[in-house]
Amino acid sequence: MARTKKTPTRARTPPITYTEIPLKTPTRHAPSGKTLVDIIDTHRPRDPSGAPIPSSTPAEEEEIFGPGMQAFCLTVPFCMLLGTFDYLVHLQYRQEVDLRGIIWRVIKASPAIFSINYAFHSRRNWLSVQLLLLTISVLAGCWLVRAVNRTGYYAVMKRAPQVGTLWIWAAVEMNLVPVLGSCLLVGGYSWYFGYSWV
Repeated sequence: MARTKKTPTRARTPPITYTEIPLKTPTRHAPSGKTLVDIIDTHRPRDPSGAPIPSSTPAEEEEIFGPGMQAFCLTVPFCMLLGTFDYLVHLQYRQEVDLRGIIWRVIKASPAIFSINYAFHSRRNWLSVQLLLLTISVLAGCWLVRAVNRTGYYAVMKRAPQVGTLWIWAAVEMNLVPVLGSCLLVGGYSWYFGYSWV
């Protein structure tokens, strides 16, 4: 016969009702004893001078999400943008959309997009990089406006998605004043030569 372990039965306590809880406004005076914040502060590690040591420093946080991860996080949306532009330019000229071809072109372009983001994103606030981005933005914008207005549809289909992505990348990396200057220069170029934007 199997043994069964008997556990002592405890008397059940009735649940607390709302009439038993003292309902009153808390006092606004200073606490009489140590608060939880004070207790935690006493157990925090301290340096030799007695100041509390922070749990993490900004340098450690920067190493976790460094330039490589930032470049990767920027590469994904720009690859999606390139694929979208490639798809839309095929629809615009009523060509058959080859999704495998578009995906393959995006995969082939992703190392270049990653390299450009890795090289320039962490240095985007330098004056020399801002001038380079302004130059890239103006040249890409002017080329794109001219290509859409003067070249055949096949040339536009082959180059416009890449140049458009480069133009938007340069605008995203620039500060506001160079972006506005770039838009004014490209708009002035299209107005001077009589190109339409539509």
